[in-house]
Amino acid sequence: MTKQSNVRGYNVKDETLGELIGKKGMTLTPLRPSGNVEIDQVKYDAITEGDFIETGRKVIVSLARTNHLVVKKDQD
Repeated sequence: MTKQSNVRGYNVKDETLGELIGKKGMTLTPLRPSGNVEIDQVKYDAITEGDFIETGRKVIVSLARTNHLVVKKDQD
């Protein structure tokens, strides 16, 4: 049996997600609570802090998790 490890190149965590904290984007799908957002013309998986957010709403990244972003409605 083989084992997957980051030594051999397997890593589920996207190390660049942390750089997106504080960035603004737009919802591509409804977030109820999960869906997709676009930030700097790149699509990401996202989850809300708990609220439903409609498609086409501005959001801001509040947290980066292992393989998705946590977003909230942008108040602007």
